Amino acid sequence: PVPVNPAPTPIPPTATTVPVQLTTYYWDQDGDGFGDPQTPLQASSQPAGYVTDNSDCDDTDVSVNPASLEVPDNIDNNCNGQIDEGTPSATYYLDRDGDGFGDPQSPFRANSQPPGYVTDNTDCDDTDVTVNPASLEVPDDIDNNCDGEIDEGTPSGTYYLDQDGDGFGSPDDSIEAISQPAGYVENNTDCDDSDPEVNPSAAEIADNKDNNCDGRVDEGVT
Repeated sequence: PVPVNPAPTPIPPTATTVPVQLTTYYWDQDGDGFGDPQTPLQASSQPAGYVTDNSDCDDTDVSVNPASLEVPDNIDNNCNGQIDEGTPSATYYLDRDGDGFGDPQSPFRANSQPPGYVTDNTDCDDTDVTVNPASLEVPDDIDNNCDGEIDEGTPSGTYYLDQDGDGFGSPDDSIEAISQPAGYVENNTDCDDSDPEVNPSAAEIADNKDNNCDGRVDEGVT
């Protein structure tokens, strides 16, 4: 007899693989609901401490995020790339010496005056409390009143170096000063400022020198 083929064994249907859907999350360190764009993480479910948003510009400060109001604090509170926009502000200047006049080289923008700062910027030496536009000019070789001039309106004179200390100065070495500097004298009649025995008050002696600075050598001596 012809063998009868058995009924075919049914083949179970192949199971369909469902792809895992990944979402990008961002670390929300300060817990304000806005994530740090520098900390992306892909996961199939939201990890603890992560959010889907990535628009926090300072994830260490809960008061800084796109939902915050801008306040005058020199910070971009609302993460729009601008600082203190829409709030009043002014420029202040550091007043190191506390004389009420600020250093023009140290400006600072703020919405309220910071401690140690002033609105003025006309101090030409902010390390010296005696130097500012309100000071009087005195003869000290300093621009006391910050007008760009030194010792203007004060008396001055020319002094001459007295290298040998004989009281007579060299005509070749002078200085302008308000008061007589150490080592300088008012006259310039020394013809040899390296020799204390040569000056207009010295006696002429027979030594082949012009001892008394009269332009002659050994005159009147034998």
